[in-house]
Parts: sequence; structure tokens; C-alpha cells
Amino acid sequence: MRGDYEFAAEALRRVVAEEPFREEAHIGLMRLYALSGSKGAALAQYRELEEILLRELGTEPAASSEALSDEIAGGSFPVNATPSLHPLPEEPPGPGKHNLPAPRTSFVRREQETVEVQWSLAITRPLKLTGAGALARPASHWR
Repeated sequence: MRGDYEFAAEALRRVVAEEPFREEAHIGLMRLYALSGSKGAALAQYRELEEILLRELGTEPAASSEALSDEIAGGSFPVNATPSLHPLPEEPPGPGKHNLPAPRTSFVRREQETVEVQWSLAITRPLKLTGAGALARPASHWR
């Protein structure tokens, strides 16, 4: 698994171990595995989710989870559509196109925060980032 995703995957594996019924954690792992090119691991994660939900709760995964599994299995999961955390282009649009200040430098020394944002995007959408130094948290953390 690519280094970019390993931290997030490890965090999600801990969540699944502690709370095996958390479908969104399984789905986050599926996405990370698929994004890192581990199609087999992503599909195995879905099968594990199916087994846990059926055995323990007598239910099936959500339709959206099944659809994600089908996308991964069929090769239509958008592997190259990962959210970009790279800086804006060097040159902003020409004058008069907007009234925003020129972009500042990118995520300098923010590797941990970048990984946290990637992890959060993998397990939830939408994700709200606020403030200059705000940490990314899924909506469930803002109760």
C-alpha cells in the first residue's frame, strides 16, 4: 500500500477491530485499498463486512457499499480521481477574473494534516475544513 494511505488504513483497521459493525470504517478501508491498487484486499474487506453483518446482525451492507464493491470488482472505481491536496497552479487566473488574493504556499510541514485529510475523505463525505490551522474532522466529530 502506498505510504500516503498506510497511516489512514492503519487507523481504519483499528476502528474495525474495535467496532466490527462500523460499516463506514470497512468502506473507508475498501476505498484506500482500491486507491492503492489492492483490488483483492478491497473486495476481501467487503466480504468480511458482509459476513460480520450477516452473522452478527442478520443484515446486509448498505446499497451504497454494495455499489462500491461492484465498482471496484468491475474496474470502474475512479482510482485516479483521488482528491488533490497539491498546491494551486503557480499562476492564478488573469486579472479581473476574481478578487481573491494570490494563493499562499502549499502545505509546508503539514504532512500529518495531509494524511488526516486523506483519511477523513476516505471514510466520509462531505468534509468541512475551516480556519488557517484547523484539523480535518468528519462531521461526526463535531457533535
